Amino acid sequence: MKIIVTGASGFVGTNLVKYLKNKKMHVIAVCDYTCESSDIADEAVFTGLIGLKSKYLLTKKADAMIHMAANNDTLSEDTEQMIRHNYLSSKKMLKLAKKLNCSRFIYASSMAVYGNKKDQEDPLNIYATSKLMFDNFITDTTGFGGEKDITIVGLRLCNVYGPYECIKERRMSYLGQMLRNMILKKPINLFENTEAKRDWVYVEDVCEAIFKSLQASKHGIYNIGSGSTISFIDLFEKLARITNYKNKPKLIKNKNIKSYQNMETNDISSATINIGYKPKYNLDKGIEKYYKEIKENYPAIF
Repeated sequence: MKIIVTGASGFVGTNLVKYLKNKKMHVIAVCDYTCESSDIADEAVFTGLIGLKSKYLLTKKADAMIHMAANNDTLSEDTEQMIRHNYLSSKKMLKLAKKLNCSRFIYASSMAVYGNKKDQEDPLNIYATSKLMFDNFITDTTGFGGEKDITIVGLRLCNVYGPYECIKERRMSYLGQMLRNMILKKPINLFENTEAKRDWVYVEDVCEAIFKSLQASKHGIYNIGSGSTISFIDLFEKLARITNYKNKPKLIKNKNIKSYQNMETNDISSATINIGYKPKYNLDKGIEKYYKEIKENYPAIF
């Protein structure tokens, strides 16, 4: 199977390209720059998310497109840029996938679309709004049922962590940031509301969800997480035990409280029923593997 992966130089994209190659897939990596993905993919296209020219890919033949490229800066206030990146560019890539006669179009959405409501969309920031705009375009404008030649699957990802997330720099998961700072014996900051909870999903489970979506028999948008949550203070204590970190966290005020999700827990049963998604890693198992890979490969993947 020949697959185009956009955002291949990003965190999830890097893991995904490696995962698909292990599955003996022919991968065409769309990268912003020369990177590990471009080195291991069968083919590479070097271009940024902005101004992606269809001609670069129109000469390629592919069975599916996995669209991971996005602007994931949740603190951005540039509405025009965010919508251009996450909504208009996504529409463009779907159109391109159809021109290439791809049978599958898989794309990354986000659990951020729910805000602080369970299983009800209520985005709290521009990033979440831009993701929901494309979800709504897929379900409302195309109506899913109107698409007979291409199967579209959207995956609403919760907080993803794992190797190579340092690529995201300041936007890497806070689990990853805490783990890094504990390893380096640096101070840890936590927001005053330490009981805020998150669902953390190991990146390998996300890659598995994407892979299973390639075999999907119908359209759908699904929640992808671990299925359980943990508070930030409990996560801190768990990571501190693993790393033997002795310092206490410093509690700070949250300057973005209005756009902050206090709890993220959503039902993943629809993904299990429709695409066969079953997370292999609970939080303990995921952190154990992540920590092991960091120690074996530091600083290459961290």
